[in-house]
Amino acid sequence: MVDIVEQSTATVPRRRIFLLLLLAGMVGIFVFSYAMITYDLPTLIERMAVDASQFPPNIILIIISTIQPTILIALAIWGGLTLAERMGVNITPILTSATDQTSSLLAIGLGLGFIAGLVMLVAHQWIFLPLTGIPVNATANYPLWLAMTSALLYGGIVEELLMRLGLMTFLLWIGTKIQGGNALRPGRRTFWIVNIIVTLIFGLLHVVSAPVLLDVVITPMVIIQAIVLNSVALLFGWLYWHKGLETAIAAHMGVHLSYTFIALALL
Repeated sequence: MVDIVEQSTATVPRRRIFLLLLLAGMVGIFVFSYAMITYDLPTLIERMAVDASQFPPNIILIIISTIQPTILIALAIWGGLTLAERMGVNITPILTSATDQTSSLLAIGLGLGFIAGLVMLVAHQWIFLPLTGIPVNATANYPLWLAMTSALLYGGIVEELLMRLGLMTFLLWIGTKIQGGNALRPGRRTFWIVNIIVTLIFGLLHVVSAPVLLDVVITPMVIIQAIVLNSVALLFGWLYWHKGLETAIAAHMGVHLSYTFIALALL
């Protein structure tokens, strides 16, 4: 079966796609910042025994905290779209109206993501929870609607814009140059090397946030847990490169619809 990203031809200007993705990313960043400042910051202030009166109003903190991520996703989106185009790939077939398989692509993404989320949840509860004690519902202090909205918009959209469209596309482009020859696109071996590297980075970034958000000590088992559970990003990477960014986003959202929702609502 021919990859969607290879057979599709863009019919919507790249600038419009850039603006659409940037707007979606900004919404995700704002929701995530609102949740963090409103519900996590007071806990961090109390834990560090800092005078809360030293901080500006929450709305100011939220605005400030959105500036750097917005710049990063803008660079990731523009760079990713540009490099994908140079490799002869339309990485956003749905947004560019270049495919008639929109429904099936989104269904594939959501379905595979939902199943992967269930596998992650079982692995966490039966294997890693007894070993590390890290709860699965890390955002349990959020209202359910906010926790899910943040997971779907920030995890599903912002993380895919940064990790897949931005970082993965850049490394695939570098890999294509290293391959040499006249090939525009990376070969299968190059793709999987890059996909594994990006997945490892994705998992390790979750380790970095653990001491702050979960107040846990980093141990080898905590690192292993983060890498193993976040190896689901291998699926995101494959879908991204073969079916498009939109399908990868749908899969990432599917993970949160099972893993995060069940953890928050039932565990």
